[in-house]
Amino acid sequence: MKSITLGCNKYEVEALESLGYITSVVNEIISKEFPRYSGDISNLHKYVDHEQINSIRLKIFKKINSDSSIYEKLWDIGGAYISEILGPDVLVQTKVNVSIQAPNDESSTLGIHSDCWSGDTPHQINLWIPLTRSYESNAMFLFNFNRTKLIISDLYKNLNNAKYDLSGYIKKEDFLQLEYGEFLIFNPGLLHGNVVNKTESTRMSINVRYKSLFSPDSKPEHISRSAGIFFKLYRTSEWTKLAKSLDEVNEGG
Repeated sequence: MKSITLGCNKYEVEALESLGYITSVVNEIISKEFPRYSGDISNLHKYVDHEQINSIRLKIFKKINSDSSIYEKLWDIGGAYISEILGPDVLVQTKVNVSIQAPNDESSTLGIHSDCWSGDTPHQINLWIPLTRSYESNAMFLFNFNRTKLIISDLYKNLNNAKYDLSGYIKKEDFLQLEYGEFLIFNPGLLHGNVVNKTESTRMSINVRYKSLFSPDSKPEHISRSAGIFFKLYRTSEWTKLAKSLDEVNEGG
């Protein structure tokens, strides 16, 4: 493990077969759509126009989320570290996400944001797995807790300033550097995002959020991000199963 910023750790994938399986699912979808495709995801832009990027992303998204084995493959990759952080009783996001950053594709950019701004609780973690090398402007940028706090404080001070631009905070060193076979676990409450990819390489990544069964849920006004809707039960410890049974016994069930 290598901690690269407060709230984010980088790891090497030990379950390479599981990573290979996910990559093969993606390559199968691309090959069906583009027979000339070489099998190198980092060169996807040589076969797919910018106008086709979202279409192929949605096909990959649907395939991954219809594959019942994908959650186990993801857990093979990051589960040991996730359970160390969250404990044995784990909820998982109901949909696995797919991101594609092709060179010079302005439609795939996502400005500085915290997922909490859209209703997520910070009491969760994001498993982020690149299926290609992730570097420089094709990568995601991420700010640590201290910079997140500072930037959000400045943002609130400038809410009435229409010309205020958060992009000035982004520095070269904020972009995460990962090779294929490495992955991240980070708190999605930290500020992050991406910019126009100015490298000569496409970056594709998948991500999914996890949360403890017993950690605070999203706020009531963001019910769409709560357990049972945004999250589903994934792992339950024997102790929790026993506790639930005893609840029922003590209530006369």
